[in-house]
Amino acid sequence: MEVNAATKADFKTFISKYSSTQNWSSDVSETVKSNDNHNIVGKAGTSWRNTKPRPPRRRNVAASSNAKVGIQRRSNVRHEKDARNNPVIEYRTLDDVIDYDLDVLFCGINPGIKSSLTGHHFAGPNNHFYPCLYESGLTRGERVTFKDDIRLARDFGFGITNVVKRVSRTSSHLTPKEYADGIPSVVEKVKQYRPKYLCFVGKVVFESFSKWWFQQHEKTCKNWKPTFGFQNDMKLPWDNCDGETKIFAVPSTSGRVSHYLKDDKVGFFTDLKNLLNDDPHVLFTEETKLS
Repeated sequence: MEVNAATKADFKTFISKYSSTQNWSSDVSETVKSNDNHNIVGKAGTSWRNTKPRPPRRRNVAASSNAKVGIQRRSNVRHEKDARNNPVIEYRTLDDVIDYDLDVLFCGINPGIKSSLTGHHFAGPNNHFYPCLYESGLTRGERVTFKDDIRLARDFGFGITNVVKRVSRTSSHLTPKEYADGIPSVVEKVKQYRPKYLCFVGKVVFESFSKWWFQQHEKTCKNWKPTFGFQNDMKLPWDNCDGETKIFAVPSTSGRVSHYLKDDKVGFFTDLKNLLNDDPHVLFTEETKLS
C-alpha cells in the first residue's frame, strides 16, 4: 500500500503528541522514517516490510574441520588420561610343565591372557590343545582340560614349555627377535631333560627353530618350506649321554587359526601318537595302565 503525504503528516503528529505523555525516549520518535520506496524504516535502518530474507550463513569449512580435529584431540587426551589413571596389569608368566625323560615336550608360542590369569597352559576357551590330546588318544581315553596341565608329566609323560615367556593377547604382538632369542633356551631344556620328542605347536615357532637349526648345521633354508608332522632330518643330541630328541610339528591349536580345522589338528596329534606307539623307548603307550 502506498502512503501519501497527508497520512505521513498525521502519523508524525500522532507520534509527537503521545511521545511526551507516554514517556517514550526521544529517539523512538525518530525511528520511523520514509525511504525512497515509502517503506516504514526502523532506527537501525532495517525495513519493517517488503524486506528480503537474510541469506543463510555460509558454512566455514575450515572452522568445521578444525572443530572436528579439536574434538578428536580432546578424545585422545581423555583416553590417555584414563590409561594413565588406571593401574597397569602385570600379567604373570607361566612355569614349565617339565620333567626328565618325557615322551613329548610340547613347545607353544607364548602364554595368552587367559593362561596368565588362570596359571595354566593353553587355557583359552577356544583352544584345541586338550581336545586334540583326548581325541587323538594321547591321553588314552581320559578327557583332560587346562586344569590338568600340572599332572601331564606325571600321568602321561608330556611336558609344556613356550618359546617366548612374555604374555600377550595374540602372537602377532611378538617380534621376530623374541622368537629368535627364545629358541636357544628351548634347545637347552631339551638337551638337559632329554624328551623323546619335541613337538612345536604353531608354524611360527617351528619356523624359528628351523632357522636356528639350519644355521647350526651351516645349511641354507632358501628353498625350504615348513611342513607339519615328523621332521625326519632334524634331531637334537642330548648332553652327557647317548641319545637324541626327534622333532615333530603341529599347527597352532588356537581357535583363531582358521587355516586348519579342529579335525585336521587332531589328525596331526594322532600321527604323533602312532609314532609313540611304535617307539619302544617311550614311557607311556596304549597298553600302559595308571597305577
